[in-house]
Amino acid sequence: MKAFVLIVGTVLLPLAARADISNIGPLFPGNVTFTQTQPTGMPAINASGAVAGVSISVFADGSAQSGEFRYSHGTMSNLGLGGIFAITDDGAVWGGFVACFPSTAGIQRMDANGSCIGLPSTDIGITGVSVSPGGVWVLGEPNALAGGFGRPLLAWQRTAGNAYVFYDLGTPTDPYAGDARFPFASTFSATNINDSGEFAVTVSNSYLDSQSNIVDVFHAYLYRINAGVAVVAVDLGEGVIANAINDAGDVAGLGGSLVDGSPQQPFTYKSGKVQTWDLSSIPVLAGMVPTIVGLNSAGDVAFSVPLSDDNTHAFLRQHTGRLVDVGSIFPAGHAFGMFAAGLNNRGQITGWGVDFSLQPILGYYAWIFSGNGKN
Repeated sequence: MKAFVLIVGTVLLPLAARADISNIGPLFPGNVTFTQTQPTGMPAINASGAVAGVSISVFADGSAQSGEFRYSHGTMSNLGLGGIFAITDDGAVWGGFVACFPSTAGIQRMDANGSCIGLPSTDIGITGVSVSPGGVWVLGEPNALAGGFGRPLLAWQRTAGNAYVFYDLGTPTDPYAGDARFPFASTFSATNINDSGEFAVTVSNSYLDSQSNIVDVFHAYLYRINAGVAVVAVDLGEGVIANAINDAGDVAGLGGSLVDGSPQQPFTYKSGKVQTWDLSSIPVLAGMVPTIVGLNSAGDVAFSVPLSDDNTHAFLRQHTGRLVDVGSIFPAGHAFGMFAAGLNNRGQITGWGVDFSLQPILGYYAWIFSGNGKN
């Protein structure tokens, strides 16, 4: 693969050449003044290490190009304009693609050969949330125009071949409904969905206490779809934010009540038991908490967190408790952000980075980490 470079005027600054990191993109190289290549979706990386996302390049002559991409084993494929929200283990990408219109609409699946199908009961008002790794389940919702907590969750289950059946799952349980403290409707966010039809939902709201301080509240549930109906399998508790789920239905997130009242404490939930993480071995910037993006079948977790060196680092927390710092793709001494975006069952992390030392910021750069990192 050609060396990936950061372009500053006419000076080329090569990104770090590391055996454990593959730099992705850009999809549109050339004499660029700004470039942005970022993985997107749940999942953003599949079992074989293929990644999907968006890439934009702005050129010195003022022109620009943008498109969705699929990256696999060193090859970038231009999928045209659209929006990707998942890549599955068969290499198919999911979202909305101009190349698939007008034969299909709504949520679309484009396979590795460019053939498209559209999911039933969808239109341009439907937003995809995630697809299970094997493509068995798709989770979606009406787009933001519907607003607030009233939006139902929607699901599609694969039957024979690539045929899908549609389910309206309704709105998740709202523990704050009818509570006079809350002047506005609750909102919710769903994690990825697994091949068993399991996903987690975090319900959030806020109110003013007696001192006029804003108090944010959260409550998370693990759901399982049974015969087209989403039922609460586990009440994960008050003060809990669910971020990711794996094939076994384990959950990673930030917790309160399930973790002895410690607010914003990272945890994993497995078979009725909660394990909290010890992050004392890394100098987390005061007041900051991890942004968790993936939990794999081994129990490894991918996350990003700002450290006391004023840089954001991406980490792999292995199920043994070992923390692996991805490090930086930028020149030594530069201020940087390394943001994780996804994790697969092989322990590979994909994400994107930005070099804050260069002003104005000239680009966002995608990567795949497949090694042992700094620690």
